[in-house]
Amino acid sequence: MQMRPFIYSDDQGRTHSFWFHVETTSDSNGPTWEVRILPENNYFSRIPPYEATFITLSDSRVQSSVLSKSREDWSLKVSLSEAIFCFMSRMIKKPIVSSLRPAPPGESERSDYADKMWRRFHTDGYARPVPKENRYLFIPDFCNSHTIIDSSTLDVSTPNPNGR
Repeated sequence: MQMRPFIYSDDQGRTHSFWFHVETTSDSNGPTWEVRILPENNYFSRIPPYEATFITLSDSRVQSSVLSKSREDWSLKVSLSEAIFCFMSRMIKKPIVSSLRPAPPGESERSDYADKMWRRFHTDGYARPVPKENRYLFIPDFCNSHTIIDSSTLDVSTPNPNGR
């Protein structure tokens, strides 16, 4: 796995640096993007990474299906979730929606952690609820405050034909 620099400034103008990797695979449903982020000073660390997975729902939408944020100090209060969603929405070029809550039997439900994040996105103007679907829609228009300074020209839009 090749980690690349991910540097952004948050809505307070503070600059943050991380290691970033996106693995793109594809199946019959379309591309899946798996994101891993580590702190800048711990490339080889055993610290749990921030992980997010985005799956294709349809030709017109992508769903965030896994959010596993590290509870370490390095990932807290730095607007990392907002920056990753802004970056992924630009790269994928499709609307991103949350998973469902509540979910029908047999479908995965948005976790408490993810629900808290999506509610924060809504409060801060990064998402709006879609009540008929029991989910949120990410609004990339509000990403202007998160300037991606360096993502090392990652092209996450082309799936790896060999899978993982």
